[in-house]
Amino acid sequence: MKTRLFLLILLVVVQWYVQAYPISPRPLRMLIEESELIVWAHVRDIRARTEKGKNGFENTVAALTIYEVLQGTVKASEIEVPYPAGLICPAPPHFEKDTDVLVFLDQKKGSYSVHALSYGVKEMKAEEMAIYKTRIAEMQQIMRIEDPDTKFVNTTEWLVTCAEERVTRHEGTYELSRGSDFMSYYDQNEGQPFQYALTDEQRLRLKKALLSTRELSYSDLGLIDLVYSTDAEAICKFMLTRLQAVNENQLWYASEFMTRINLYQSSSQTVELTKTFEEKRFDSDVKPDRLKTILEEYLVEVGKL
Repeated sequence: MKTRLFLLILLVVVQWYVQAYPISPRPLRMLIEESELIVWAHVRDIRARTEKGKNGFENTVAALTIYEVLQGTVKASEIEVPYPAGLICPAPPHFEKDTDVLVFLDQKKGSYSVHALSYGVKEMKAEEMAIYKTRIAEMQQIMRIEDPDTKFVNTTEWLVTCAEERVTRHEGTYELSRGSDFMSYYDQNEGQPFQYALTDEQRLRLKKALLSTRELSYSDLGLIDLVYSTDAEAICKFMLTRLQAVNENQLWYASEFMTRINLYQSSSQTVELTKTFEEKRFDSDVKPDRLKTILEEYLVEVGKL
C-alpha cells in the first residue's frame, strides 16, 4: 500500500514538473508546419469557462471573431478557444479583449486549442499582420517543395528575409543563430544548420539590417553573432552607440552586448564591470539605477581604449 502511494505521489510530482518546465520555443516556421489552423482574428471577449472540459487547466475562454483564415478551414466566423490562463510555467497563451491576434490552432472534434501555448498567439497591428501574412504564404509555398536541398536553401533565404524585417526579426534569428537566444536552453528540437548555408550576400544583407536598427533589441544578438566577423569594428561601434541610449527595460540583457564588445576591445576593468553587471542583473534587490551606473562606468572605460 505504501509503495502504491509513493508511486502515485511520484507520478503527480513528475507530471507537475513536466508541465512546469518551459516547452521548446516555436519560431514562425515551426508554427506554420505544426499548426492545423492559422487565423487572423479579433478578441471579442474573455470569459471564465463554466462548461466541463477534458482539460481542467483550460479555465478561460477567448471568443474570437475571425477576419481571415490563413491555413486550414474554419467554417464559422466566430469561434471560442479554451486555454489555461492560470498556468505559470510553461507560459500559457495570452489574449487581451479588443485586440487583434494571429493565432495558431489545433482542432479536435469541433474544439479548438492554441498550438504551443504562449508561442501560438501573437498580438499585432494590421501593418505588422501584413508582413506576417506574406511570410506565412511564402513558407506554405516552401513546404510544398519536394527536393530537400532546394527546400533547405529556400528556407534559409526565407529566414534571412524574416531577420531583415524588424517585426519578424526573432522569427529568423532564432533559427539562424539559436545559441544567441537563452531560450535555446529549453529547446528539445533538433535545429537545422541554416547558418552554415548563408552566402556572403545574405550576411551583408543581415549586417545592413542590423546597422540600420535604431533601438536595442534582444533579437539583435542573433544578427550580431551572425555578422560580427564581417566587420567587427562597425558592429562594435553599433553596440556601443545603442548601449549609450539603453532604457530600463533593456538593462537586463545589456551585458550580452558588453560581453560581445569585449571580444573586440577590452581591458581588465571592462571585463570586471561586465562580470559585476552579469551577477547583479537578475538580483531583485538591485535597483535599475545601480545597473545603469555600472553600464555608464563600463562605457567610460571602453572610451579610454
